[in-house]
Amino acid sequence: MTAVRFGGDGRSLASAATDGSLNLWDLARPGPRATSLRGHDLSIAVLRFSPEADPGYLLSWGQGEPARLWRLPDPGADPLVLRAPVGPLIMGMAVSADGRWIASSSNGDDRLVLWSTQDLRAPAHMLAMPGFARSIAFSPDGRWIAAKRQDQGRISLWSLHDLARPPLVMVQEGWSDDRTLRFSPDNRWLASGTSGGQRSSLDLWDVSADTPALEPRHRCRPNGIAARQEEGFESSRLATTASF
Repeated sequence: MTAVRFGGDGRSLASAATDGSLNLWDLARPGPRATSLRGHDLSIAVLRFSPEADPGYLLSWGQGEPARLWRLPDPGADPLVLRAPVGPLIMGMAVSADGRWIASSSNGDDRLVLWSTQDLRAPAHMLAMPGFARSIAFSPDGRWIAAKRQDQGRISLWSLHDLARPPLVMVQEGWSDDRTLRFSPDNRWLASGTSGGQRSSLDLWDVSADTPALEPRHRCRPNGIAARQEEGFESSRLATTASF
């Protein structure tokens, strides 16, 4: 097994293996059986569901092969094959809620590759950033894309409606944990955590305005603040965990 991923609905589970096999499980069914998604021949390294509560897309990528986008209402249909330029070692990858956008970041490449699934012949957008990103997130409403670099504590935020505009850059205090980057389902908040033991924090930016403030609206430092936000993120509640 090389990759396992839950969908936001809590019932969808995708698993992948070194032989290119990809299975989709519906955990709400008694005695769940896997639906096999056929298209990969080599080992699959990355699985990502689109971020909505009832995910409509699954993105898969394997070493030496193009990424594939599966439409979950009909997972047996042929996937969309994405032949955009990506580096040999993908560090982060994400798909937008409507399936229109795919983003990836590669080791050693200071650019975020963003391409449209609506026109695969169009050149990909190459968005400059201060290093590769392990965490990439789309807002559920399709307004924003955020990418996070770990060692500099920098989050780049682009408007998907105006990609020519330079990104907003938010800087966190301390070491930025690269696994923690989430938009809330109501599109108002962007959450990001930092690591560092008792000095860890959880920062929340209000991204409801057209030009969000660069400073976080809230900086939370409860005892044992989490260094990781899990898939679930309700509009009024946010759960966190920590490791020391």
